[in-house]
Amino acid sequence: MDEQTQSKDVTAQAPALSFNEYQDIQLEIFNQPAWRRESDKAAEYYDGNQYDAETLQALNEIGMSPQIENLIAPTIDSITGLEAKTRKDWKVAAQSIGDFEEVTEALGQKLFEAERETMADRANSDAFKATTVTGIAWLYVGRQSDPFKYPYVYEYVHRNEMYFDMKSIKPDYSDGLWLVRSKWYDLAVVQSAFPEKKDLLELACFNWSNEALYLDNGKLQETLAFSLEQERNFRIDDQEWRDSQRKRLRMNEVWYRRYVRGKVIKLPNGVVEEFDSDNRAHMQAAIAGFQVFEAAYSKVRVSIWVGPHKLLDMPNPYKHGEIPYVRMVGKTEDLSRVPYGMGRSMIPMQDEINARNTKQIWLLAAKRITMTDGVTVDDVETVRQEAARPDAVHILDAQKLKENGVFKVESDFALNAQQYQALLDKRNALKNVSGVYAAFEGSSNNQSGVALHAATEQSSQTLATLYDNYEFARARAGNMLLSLIMEDIADKETPVSIEYDYKQPKNVVLNKRQEDGTISNALNMARAKVALSDVPSTSTYKAQTLNYLTQMANGLPPQIQGVLVKFMIRLTDIGSADKQELLDAIAKMNGEQVNRPPKNEQEAMAQQQAQAQMAQQQEMMQRAALADLTLKEAQAAKMKAEAEALVNNQSNQAELDRIKDEYESMLIQAKEEYDTKLIEIQSRSDTAIAVANIRANDQADKERIAELENQIDEIYRLLNINSQASVTANNQPA
Repeated sequence: MDEQTQSKDVTAQAPALSFNEYQDIQLEIFNQPAWRRESDKAAEYYDGNQYDAETLQALNEIGMSPQIENLIAPTIDSITGLEAKTRKDWKVAAQSIGDFEEVTEALGQKLFEAERETMADRANSDAFKATTVTGIAWLYVGRQSDPFKYPYVYEYVHRNEMYFDMKSIKPDYSDGLWLVRSKWYDLAVVQSAFPEKKDLLELACFNWSNEALYLDNGKLQETLAFSLEQERNFRIDDQEWRDSQRKRLRMNEVWYRRYVRGKVIKLPNGVVEEFDSDNRAHMQAAIAGFQVFEAAYSKVRVSIWVGPHKLLDMPNPYKHGEIPYVRMVGKTEDLSRVPYGMGRSMIPMQDEINARNTKQIWLLAAKRITMTDGVTVDDVETVRQEAARPDAVHILDAQKLKENGVFKVESDFALNAQQYQALLDKRNALKNVSGVYAAFEGSSNNQSGVALHAATEQSSQTLATLYDNYEFARARAGNMLLSLIMEDIADKETPVSIEYDYKQPKNVVLNKRQEDGTISNALNMARAKVALSDVPSTSTYKAQTLNYLTQMANGLPPQIQGVLVKFMIRLTDIGSADKQELLDAIAKMNGEQVNRPPKNEQEAMAQQQAQAQMAQQQEMMQRAALADLTLKEAQAAKMKAEAEALVNNQSNQAELDRIKDEYESMLIQAKEEYDTKLIEIQSRSDTAIAVANIRANDQADKERIAELENQIDEIYRLLNINSQASVTANNQPA
């Protein structure tokens, strides 16, 4: 490297992942605490698989039928159901100071579209359920590799595909040194993703059984020979990463963090970036005096491996610079950092419940036989089987009975009652250890309303940590998705149509170039971030709010009820089109003007014709009103001249005051009539436009059209009457 290159301020470079480092990560994974089996067991219990093979065999040998009363599943379902019923929407907020309302609204619309297309809500619910049961889940937010699908991916990733640095303690995993996603793929899939490694992948998959095909003058090609030697030095078993029979390979996607030292710059919008002298914006900011300083920071890279073979190693492809996997944790052990969920505490109680049920059912059918040897003609096993029948028949030896022989068949129902009482205790104990009480699941048990509310509130407090961790992870995933959207928009002009449930759509252009060269709605200045909205947006929450507003409106004055009804309609579950039509009808009844965009060319043409006609008629009526006002002003001027003549002729003061009062009254009346006519003109214009809209939207509603046309005629008639009356009054002698 020459001196000129060394002197340039370029971004700090992070070294690639070496073979030894990768192998150390794999060995660390194998030496981590064995928490995955416990998580798998919790998931199996939720699914109802609550007996292992050894227990089933033991029960079968003693003639007991295994019973399962799965109380874990409904308890977990009540928790995850609360998440679905109280789910909050993402909202975009600007971190910069200034007016960025349109920018955040437009980004919110784009984020809502991505949320819908990627089915993010479903992924969040699946992750939350897994977290509640097993203690951990992952969300992947990245780009879609298939060009025919939506460009972003937002998916739930199973815990057994993810391996992470358990020394990390920060909730956002910003201190984790590595993260591995490990997944099996068919050989053809891996080869299509890495065509330049096709030969190596085929040899590795079949354990180099066909390496003779790749010999060059009796020797293996140099790159393949190096790969073979690396595979021989790999300390991980072959079965962990290749399946020759199924033609599969296990691909490891390794995200790792490097700590480097380099120069950074704080840009005008407050964002800190790595300083690069080749970046024109960075140089301009540095010249303008913005701070450039040296600091230590971390950089994330990604590397892809199959067994010991590295297929790819590159810098983080995402501009946000983070690992694109979001960890969602339920609870963690303090010392070992092992994750666990609600299932751990409920499994012992669930085992006890199943054991009590099994024992109780067995006791109901079990018979205890006391008999003298030889008192029956059958052997012991036959007697045992016959005693279990409800229509049992036992043939006894009369001689043995005469010799004080004993034969008794008994059922121990007292012991069964004890088993049932113990079963009830364990059912309650399971609720206690989980923190989800019967009231939370909807069971009242004849409790008072205050007690029910207290039990429900206690359950909510118990689950607060679980929901807090979920919302934290969901907000982080939303920020990653928003970052991808903003990265794709960058500084391009991007029109966005913002849809509302109860208002007309609004069109916003991001990064809009103005005629003077400035940019409005600049995306890079907003520094937008994602948070969760203050209130849920689910139908259940809306129904509760609607019920509350309905009760509140009963005691309010009618004029306030008219205001509340609009908000109440927005909370209903009727269709958006019907909801909007109902709101428009209420607005028209209240005399409010409704401006709706045309739905088709015919409707647009009708609205344009109506507006042109009304503009012409408005102009004519304003001219008439102005002429009327001019006439009255001339008459007032005449009266003023007469008054001045009287003053010059030294007429009496009473006549002078009378003329003066009449003059002032005439001016006031003229102005009032002019203002009234302008209001009537505007009202008539709004009515005519409404008629045009009705004609375009609903040709069948003739009565509404006729009614509005009659109103127009009535306005014309009143205007003509007022105009004629004014002319007649003005023609009267002063």
